[in-house]
Formats: sequence, structure tokens, C-alpha cells
Amino acid sequence: MSRELQRLLRRVRSADLRSVLQEAVAYGRKIHDSDLEKWARLELHGYDESNPAMTDTDEVPAYRTVPGQWRDAAGRVFLVRDSELEFVNRVRIRPGVSQLGELAEARGLVLLDASGEAQVIRDHLKVQIDYFSFTPLAVRSVLFAIRTQLEDRLSAFEPQPAPPPANTLSNPGDIFVLKPSVWGMGIDLRALWRRFRARSRQW
Repeated sequence: MSRELQRLLRRVRSADLRSVLQEAVAYGRKIHDSDLEKWARLELHGYDESNPAMTDTDEVPAYRTVPGQWRDAAGRVFLVRDSELEFVNRVRIRPGVSQLGELAEARGLVLLDASGEAQVIRDHLKVQIDYFSFTPLAVRSVLFAIRTQLEDRLSAFEPQPAPPPANTLSNPGDIFVLKPSVWGMGIDLRALWRRFRARSRQW
């Protein structure tokens, strides 16, 4: 593993998330990994049409989901009592990490104008809703998930250990045990006999 990758992985765990994502963009460009570079840009600037990294085929990741409640302009809560419709009380939030950081420090509920999702509910359930509300704690969970995603993506660049030789026994003690002897190696015949008897019962 390069020193640059080691340093970046250490920073992921404690440094400011925005600055680490910016470094991830630069690192992805340096190693010619367009997936890492694009993902970091989306997390930095948000899953929004104004972000040049966003395309028509990109979706907001599931780890950006927050639970909450829909409200109308007067602040009244839209209660969903049907278990099959509980999914409407979860929304994937789009803002970049800087805005998410501000929302995470908010006092009281966060109100989000999720107009696309709101319109779907208005059309299909025939109710007037305007905002989606959720707690700052839910946003902190999203920020933690983004940090975890970044660490996982960078860790994927670590060299993988070589597989064991093909002739290595996966569980030698289950069949025989190698023991010192005058010949340099001895076989535990009792273990071999137990395995043989257990196998013979299947015949």
C-alpha cells in the first residue's frame, strides 16, 4: 500500500469529511479510478442536477435514507397507519456533505422540501403535504455512513493476501494430526479411525 493511501485512510477516521472527500477526488484522478472520483464528487456537492458529476442514471444511495414524517404548510403531520405504506416515511436526502454537516447541528426538526417525493404522494394518496421532517440525529447517521463508504472504497485498493497453496489441508486436525516421531512425522490413528467409522456409517 502506498504511503499516500495509508495517510488518506488514517484521515478518513478523524479528519473533516469534506476535506477528505476532496483528497479522495484527487487520489481517484491520480490513479485513474473514475468511479472513486465521481462518487466523491457526488458526496461533496450533492446528488443534484446542478452537480456536473450527476447523470440521468445516477441514484441517491440507500445509505442516505432518513426516517421522518410528512407535514403540510401548517405543520400538521401526515400519519401513515398502513404497514404497506410505511416506506413513504423514509426519504433519501440529496445535499452535499457541507450542507449535511449544517443540518446535523440544527436545533429541532429539519424540514426538507422533497418536492419530487411529495408530488408522488399527493398524486397517489390525494393528501396535501409540503415538507418532510426528520431529526438532526438521522443526518449524523448519514454522515457516518458516507465516511464508512469512503473508508471501504479506499480499503479496496489495499493489496490482498496471497491464497494458500492448493495442496494445503484446510482442516488437517479433522483427519489426522501431525506429531513428532522418530521418523519426523507421525499419524494420529485414533483420529483417522474415528473419521473412517463416521464415514462408513453413510455407506
